[in-house]
This record gives sequence, C-alpha cells and structure tokens, in this order.
Amino acid sequence: MTALSAETAGRTLSRRLVALALAGAALVVGLGGAADAAGRRAAVVVSNEAFGDRRLATARADGELMATTLREAAFDVLLVQNLRAAELDAVADTVSRHVAGSDLAVFYYTGVGSGAEGDVILTAVDAPAGGADRSPPGWSLARMVDALDAGAEATVVMLDGIPAPALAKDPGTRSVRPFARQPSITAGRARLLVSYSGATALPDAEGNPGGNSIFATVVANTLGEPGKGLQSALREVRRTVREATRGAQVPMSEGDAAFDVVLRPEAEVVAAAPETRPDLDLVLWSYIKDSAEPSDFGLFQQTFPGSALAERAAARTISLARGEAAGVGRLTRAGAGAASDPDAAPDLQSLAFGVAGDRSPPPQVRLWPTVLPATPDGLGTLATPCDLVAGDPDDPQRLSPGIRWGLVNLRVASRVCIGDLAKAPDNPRLLFQVGRLLDMGKRYEWAEAFYREAAARGYSAAFANLAYMSMTGRGRPVDMAAALPFLRKGAELGNPRCRTDLGFAYLQGLGVAASPAEGVLWLRLASSGGWPNSMDLLANMHLSGWGVEKDEAAAFELFQAAAFVGNTNAMTSLGHRHLDGRGAPKDTARARYWFEKAVAAGNAFAPLFLGQLYREGVGVKKDAARAFALVTLSAERGFGEARLRLGDMYDKGVGTRKDPIEAAFNYALTDLQSFEHPVMDQFVEEAKAKLDKAMARLKPGQQDEVRRRVEEHVRLNGPG
Repeated sequence: MTALSAETAGRTLSRRLVALALAGAALVVGLGGAADAAGRRAAVVVSNEAFGDRRLATARADGELMATTLREAAFDVLLVQNLRAAELDAVADTVSRHVAGSDLAVFYYTGVGSGAEGDVILTAVDAPAGGADRSPPGWSLARMVDALDAGAEATVVMLDGIPAPALAKDPGTRSVRPFARQPSITAGRARLLVSYSGATALPDAEGNPGGNSIFATVVANTLGEPGKGLQSALREVRRTVREATRGAQVPMSEGDAAFDVVLRPEAEVVAAAPETRPDLDLVLWSYIKDSAEPSDFGLFQQTFPGSALAERAAARTISLARGEAAGVGRLTRAGAGAASDPDAAPDLQSLAFGVAGDRSPPPQVRLWPTVLPATPDGLGTLATPCDLVAGDPDDPQRLSPGIRWGLVNLRVASRVCIGDLAKAPDNPRLLFQVGRLLDMGKRYEWAEAFYREAAARGYSAAFANLAYMSMTGRGRPVDMAAALPFLRKGAELGNPRCRTDLGFAYLQGLGVAASPAEGVLWLRLASSGGWPNSMDLLANMHLSGWGVEKDEAAAFELFQAAAFVGNTNAMTSLGHRHLDGRGAPKDTARARYWFEKAVAAGNAFAPLFLGQLYREGVGVKKDAARAFALVTLSAERGFGEARLRLGDMYDKGVGTRKDPIEAAFNYALTDLQSFEHPVMDQFVEEAKAKLDKAMARLKPGQQDEVRRRVEEHVRLNGPG
C-alpha cells in the first residue's frame, strides 16, 4: 500500500524510522521502510485533552480527525483518549501489540509534553507538574520510537499540540524549534527526518471553526490528497501553516531526504465535462466516496435522494457497517475517554477568524458568537453554516469574519457547504464559497466553473479569485492579460482586492499599458474604503516618490492608517520611520513598540529589526542572546536577509556559540529563502562572498555537511 520513489524501489530495507512529527513541539520523520501493495498498516492515535487544570480545546477533535484521516489511508487505528498515569505501561504494551508485524506504522499524539535530557515526555492527563529535577509521568518519546521501530518495518510518529508555555518563557521571540535536535532519538537510526512545528502562545494561532488546531487541519487536508508523497506533504504543510499563521508557526523538516513514501494512493477520477459546472451530487461524492464515516453517506442520501450515485452511497454504508469497505482500516478505542463534556462549546469562536495575508484586525472585530442572535431578518436568518466554516475574510460581502486560506477544514466545509448550496442553488455567496473550497483542493476546472456562476450573479469576490487564478497560474499558465477583465469588473463592483491589483497592474504595466496616474486612482479608491494593503502600497509610493509626489509625512499617515487596521508590514514601517525620522519624530521607544507589535502579529521582517536594536543597544539595553533569538525567528519566518545576519552571528559568536558550519549554512540559504519579496541583490552578493570565505575555512568533511544540509533543507522545506 506504500509507494516508494524510484530511487528506493527494489531495495530491501530493514526496520527504519520513517517519520516523527511534533506540531507544537516537533515532527520527526524517518523514511526507509515501506509496505508493499499487500502490506499491513497500523496507526496509534493518542488524544490527551487535559493537563492538570488546563484543557487543550482542540485535542479531542484533532485525535478524531487524524484517526479518520489515517483509516481512509487503509491504516488499522487504535484510538486512545485521555491516557492516565496508571495506564501508561498497559497501553504501551497494547501499542506494541497493535503495530507488531506491520509494514508501516503511524503514531500520533496530541497533548502536553516536556523536554527531558534530549528526550520528550508525552505527559499523562492526570500527571502532576514535574519539579525542577524531575519530569511529570508520561511516555518517553525515545522509548516509544524504539518500541514502534521494533514492531514495524517503517514508522511515522506525530506529536501535535504541545503548548508553547511548556517550552519557553518568551514565546513571542523564541525560535519555532522548541527543542534542539534529539540525539537520543535520532542517533544510530538510518534515514531519519526531523520536522519541527513550534506551537505559539498567540491566541489566534490555535483552533478554527472547523474544531481543530491549525496544524492538525493542514496535515489532514494535505495527507488526504491522493498520490501525494510525504516529502511533498511536508513542504506543503510548512508553506500552508506559515502562511495561515502569518509566520507565527513554521514547521521545519530535517534529515535524510533521499527517500519518500505515498501514504494515500491515487484515487479514481470523478469526471465532469470540462468548463461546465458539475452537478452538486457529483462534487459531494468526489469528497466522500472513500470516507470511513457512515454519516457521510447518510448525508448524501438525505441531500440527493434522486442521485444516480445514491445506490453506491447505500452500498458503502452497508460495507462500512460490516467492516468490509475497500481502503478503510479498522478502528479500536481505548483509554479513559472524554476528560470533559465534548458538547461544551465556548461562546466565542477562535480568533483565527478574520485573519488574511498580512492583516491581523483587532480582536474586537474578529470575535464571533457560536449562535447568532434570533433577530427577525437579522444575520441569523441570512448566514448559513457554510459562512461560518468557509467564509473568505477578503470577501466584502461575507456574512461572517471569514477563515484564512489554508485554515479551512476541507473535510468539514465540503459537507456543510455543498449541503447549504443544494438548498439554495442560486445563492452567489455559496457558489463562491464552494468554488473556493475546490480551488483550495486544487480542483481548478470545477473551481473556475463555480466562480464563473457566482460572478455571473454579480459577486465581486468571484471576479477577484478568477483574476488570481490567472495572475498566479493556478491550473493554467500565468497570464496577466487574461486576469485584467476580471479585475476591471470586480473593481467596478467595488471589490478592494480587485481595485488594488488593478491599480498595481497599471503602475507596473502588467497585462496593460502602464499608466501610473490611473493606477494611483484605483489605489486611492481602495484605500478610501479602508483597505489596508492599498494604504500600505500608497504609503511606500509617497515615501519613495514613485508614481506620486514624494511626501514623507503623508507616507507616515498612511502607514498609521494601515497599521491601525492590522497591516503588519505597515507596523514594521512605522518602526523604521520612528528610527530614521522620515515623516515622524525620532523616537526609539515608539520604534520598539511597533516592531514588537508586528512581531506578535507574526510579521516576518520585524523580528530582524527588533533584534538589531537589542544587538546594538539602540533604545534598549544590549542583549545579544535576545537579538539572536529574534533574528532566528525572522529567518524561520522566511526573511532571507535574516539568514544573512544569522550567519554573521554564528560566524562571530554573537548571542550564541561560534559555529562556522551554521554560519555557512545560513549564508547559503540567503539566496534561496524569501517570504514575500525576493532577497535584495546586495544581500545576495554579500552572502555569497561570506559563504565563499566561510567554506574556505572549513575542512572537506565539514563542507560536505553544509552542502548536504542545504540540499536537505530545500528538498524537505522548499526554497523559503
């Protein structure tokens, strides 16, 4: 059932560690063994939703989601809920028996963990907090890996949801790698990959209306994609989580990148005529046809009783009840069960609502009740469940704060939104939201068909997304000329994204004859409606005098306006203006304030600039260690210049140990890593010169290590 890359096909492999994942602590993946087409797959999912008097709000749902996702990849799943200290030994034996003789095993843990001498302790729900000289009772990660490795030809272990307060006192500035490399876990194990995904303490970086943590949502969405290799999945998870959290959480993978494994084979293609909108029953069937949940097929029969696929839905329900459904593993439950009422829900939804791109609006406008007021003709009568789980925060006609691209739980949203659209098939907002789901799932032809139907009904966000597909090459070549008609129509309808993108196209001459005067007018229209991205762009234009009269005071006012409504780049720019006095009084305290605010909101650039203040002692007491932590954070959020400065700090031993290998590694990544903008040429050339000098000082074996790590980083994490 497992496919290996051509490089590994035909090799005889002994028991290997395939993967270990920590979201919130670390994800470790070792690739080396795999099942053949008839091999047995076993998975263990442990969901601990409490620790002392603390409750992890999404742990139970995360465990259920991962158990279902793995069952649909043909894993027999043992689901352990709320493991208690008295059960540690017995359940460990149960785990060993469950995975024994399997070709591929997965272990997933969501709960609390703590570091212990190069190891991680997976803590029981009723464990008292450990003292200074001891860890709380729980499973040793290293020993669990040993047990899994002994029972299976290949193993995947995932640890999800370990909270930042257990790892560092200062989560706003720490690295996203909460643990150093684990020598006791990785030593002596061939083909081991380590991918860390540091949890954050930011309240808007945990959970979403789909009921799951950000990392669990993204992992399930990604692993649910048929035919995707694990390396590709790791890169996509890293990119999506970083974008979805605005750089507040950044998975990072390390290790031997020579091997790969496909967790879910290619699926049957559900076809529809090209360039036509498929029937809704066909769309829903494409999402649920391999489901392990009987309720999905009951929903299908209830929603589409006359569908030609209704008989297949009924047959699937019967086969699931008998345990005979093709491609679905068995589910066994163990453990103490729920630690709290699973039906209890908070009055307010997650602060992940309403976050999009570089914007983090104030919490006061992002809080949203789980139950809308029973006002006659109010929002409760207009909004649908689809609006709650799949609304777009960039849509000016939305009826909820919306959920950031990448945070939408595709499993939940697909069922909810298609059902809502079936009840109101001409609703343009629902047509758009279903198109957006299909777009997220890379079903581009179907997405375009739904977008076009919504656009035909005058829905402005549909024009914005149709334009974006051509602007970025989603399912087609990049073609700005093809995007222009959609941008114009959306701009006429008042869509701020379309107005901003159309203005930028005129400024740059992208797909249209350049006309800075025309471009500025569209940007002003978008800005007058309060759109922060256009304000930030106009501010930079006034600062430089590009396309408009140079006016540093006007630039400062625009940066302020954009920052006050949540644009994190504008926050960073305000910090610079208070440092250099361009358009504003010099004030290092205010500069630090805005840099700190941008860091807390997940901006990639601000940690570097705040770190430079601490390194040089500008307006603050010199603190090289804090500077190093901030520069590391900026680099891990994807800012290429921060890689260069991190290399300098390793080279000179500023705030950290002197390490020429780490210095060379970071210099090499400078040209490969970018977040929103390419690395400036001057920094690329500086990094190349420093890399040449650093490599010349290294021994041949050390040079090979740098090259190996750079290749590994790019293959497992992508260029950014």
